[in-house]
Amino acid sequence: MYNNRYAIVALVPEPFREQLGAMRKQYDIFCRQWLPPHVTIVPPFDLALTRDEKQLLKQISVPTTASFEGWGAYQRKFTSVIFQKMPDHSFDDMKIAAYDAVPMLPPQPVDDPTYHVTVVSRIPNEQFEPLKAEVEKHEVQGSFTVDRVTVYSWDDNVRQWLEVT
Repeated sequence: MYNNRYAIVALVPEPFREQLGAMRKQYDIFCRQWLPPHVTIVPPFDLALTRDEKQLLKQISVPTTASFEGWGAYQRKFTSVIFQKMPDHSFDDMKIAAYDAVPMLPPQPVDDPTYHVTVVSRIPNEQFEPLKAEVEKHEVQGSFTVDRVTVYSWDDNVRQWLEVT
């Protein structure tokens, strides 16, 4: 189905990756399909990237420091997401570097939420409020630095995202 589906992300480092990963395992039944805790730089897109383009993206090195700013959430028609907020524009330099490396990347949707780390997704709307209240009991504080982007591709055979090597 998706032979050329990619996502460009900044992986959250330890100890936050372990903390957020444990929360995802506890609250998100789909977490095994998803990427490790991360900030999305370019959301999933369908494009036949060449080997050279993949290498250019993997070489992006833009040290970026961000801090967690509390819980956020959004609801869509059929599903909802709970996430840890990041400062606005904190990963803009990484995004600019990705578009400079591969200019034909698809443009960002205008209604995309600000930078964040998703903790629970695909929440049926009738379960949203109680689950949000439960997740918000957890405290995530601190800041971290990421110095590179990571490129993932969707593998239909195993039905999960795999890091591009």
